[in-house]
Amino acid sequence: MSIEVEKLHSITSKTLGASGKHFDEMFVSAVNDVSRVLSMRTFLSPPSVTKITDTLSVDEKYVTVYKDGVRYFMSQMGEWGRQPGENEGAIWQRSFADAQAEAMIDEDPDVGFVR
Repeated sequence: MSIEVEKLHSITSKTLGASGKHFDEMFVSAVNDVSRVLSMRTFLSPPSVTKITDTLSVDEKYVTVYKDGVRYFMSQMGEWGRQPGENEGAIWQRSFADAQAEAMIDEDPDVGFVR
C-alpha cells in the first residue's frame, strides 16, 4: 500500500485551519522534508512529490511520521498555524523513532560487529 498525499493534505489543512495555493506549496515542501529525513536516516527511499495529488510509495504504516513531520516542518517554516510548541518537536521525534524502528524490522539489515 501507499500513502495518498491528498488525504494527508486534507488532515493537515483541517489541523492548521489553512488552505490555498501558498499553503499547498508549503505542504508539498514539508512532505519532501519528511521524505528527505527518512531517506537520510532510515532504510526507506520515499520519492519526492510535486503536487498534492501524488502518491508516496511507502507503506501506510508510515502515515503517522508524515502527519507529525509535516506539521512540525510547517510550524518550523513559521508559515502556518501556531509557532512550534514545546511538544511539537517531541511528537515529531517520537514518530520518527517509531518509523526508524519499523524500517529496521522491515529491512532486517545484517548488522553487528566483525572481529
